[in-house]
Amino acid sequence: MTHSRALVRAAELGLELTTDSRGRATESDAIRRDVAKGLRVRVSRGVFAETQAWQSKGPDERFLAFVAGIATTLASDVVFSHNSAAVLLGLPRLGSWPDKVEVTIPPASGGRSTGNLRRYGAVLRDDEIIEVDGFLVTSAPRTVMDVARTSSFSQGVALADAALHRKRRPTLMTLDELAAELEYQRGRAAFAKMRRVAEFATPLSDSVRESQSRVLIHELGFPPPVLQQEWFDSDGHIGDTDFWWPEHGLVGEFDGRVKFVKPELMNGRTIEQVVLAEKTREDRIRARGPRFARWDTPYLQRPPRLARLLVEAGLPQHLRSRYTPGTPRPR
Repeated sequence: MTHSRALVRAAELGLELTTDSRGRATESDAIRRDVAKGLRVRVSRGVFAETQAWQSKGPDERFLAFVAGIATTLASDVVFSHNSAAVLLGLPRLGSWPDKVEVTIPPASGGRSTGNLRRYGAVLRDDEIIEVDGFLVTSAPRTVMDVARTSSFSQGVALADAALHRKRRPTLMTLDELAAELEYQRGRAAFAKMRRVAEFATPLSDSVRESQSRVLIHELGFPPPVLQQEWFDSDGHIGDTDFWWPEHGLVGEFDGRVKFVKPELMNGRTIEQVVLAEKTREDRIRARGPRFARWDTPYLQRPPRLARLLVEAGLPQHLRSRYTPGTPRPR
């Protein structure tokens, strides 16, 4: 990453950088007054954004801008890693983004984590460093393993699933590449956490909430579902369902509001048309025999509520420790 490229990217994301004659971050009295009046947002020291423009950004774009702003203050050979690499790779996050930019540096460099920057000391192979839009970032497999090692199981799975997603173009990584990276990490701290994520990951989850649902279904002791089951009738392909338990005749679907508000998913339709199409799709699938269980984000925030929904829908639940594998006992 060149310093000029970082400046260009920051400008593209609507950031304003203020520096003194020596290139150091600074803030004028006028800037401080604008921040106090709510006209500008301080993204980091010496990095600002117009308030209305900043508020119009989603969480992913805000964190991307935060990373780009910090990048303008760093050396050109810095390698962004962990969540910072994830956002530069265009990957989503389950939950809030961190409040620090993460980079990986050689162990002997002696760098320290300060302010908005968290430094990890580690040796990176050449194939673990790629360039994305002028920035040096860890590769998708390495990024997934780093996040798996330092985050929750559900966050690691959500990131791995997104990186593997079968519809993503260009493809960020394959299961074989993830397995190869896992093998390289053998012997490192938290290897068991990385292995658990790598073995659970799939290219068949279509959203982070589907990934979170799949993790909870597993941790709550329900049988593993078939993912993205295709359905057909005499009129042709009806659609695919998120989760399908053929032995129990049950379809499970996460209903995120994004399908009703995101333009690329609505395909020019109104909300009413999307809702009607969804109902027609479900009616056609129900005619094939299965029952439906649907849930949304509040169910994922209260796992016992999701468990109750699935039990009441006829899905058998087994007791098991949340994180320790073993033979489940019938409830």
